[in-house]
Amino acid sequence: MEENEIINFFLQPTGLHKPTRQERSKITATCGVYAWYSDLTLAKEAKVPVPIEGPWRVGDFLLLYIGLVGVRPIKKRLYYHSGGGRADQSPFQRGLGCLLSQALKIELRSKSPSFHDFYPKGPLKKWIEEHTYFKCLANEEAEKLEKMLIAKLKPLLNKEGNESHPFYPVMKRLEGEQNKRSKLLD
Repeated sequence: MEENEIINFFLQPTGLHKPTRQERSKITATCGVYAWYSDLTLAKEAKVPVPIEGPWRVGDFLLLYIGLVGVRPIKKRLYYHSGGGRADQSPFQRGLGCLLSQALKIELRSKSPSFHDFYPKGPLKKWIEEHTYFKCLANEEAEKLEKMLIAKLKPLLNKEGNESHPFYPVMKRLEGEQNKRSKLLD
């Protein structure tokens, strides 16, 4: 696929999957790129104003995160992001949790320097199941594609390679606040 075709693939709301176990099990690719989207509910429920206009707007959805998988099956990564893993394993889950902590009455907790998760876990997992979608593209050049897609599409929750995004300082501040609070709680 050409670069423009790949960009258009991720800008089309067709082919989005709910993050259910059944939908994740259909993904057979072992390497490639994936994207997470949210319906516009995020903009209504987030603790800070979420920009809804920009290259990250895909119809009635917001492009939240683009990731890559090079070794493990993509469905394993999707499992972590959809609430099966911890916040320290999923930048997507961590970003959403920080944005929705007030609405969902959750907080980031630190059990050790490298073990972080939101508690209680259920509300964030349920929100992800109800309001997010994913899309995958198998490709052997996942790292190159991920960088290009982040630069062009500016997903809201990607930090690395996305420092020029107007929402970057907001997310950095929110995550910093959650990290500081988690240290005080534990």
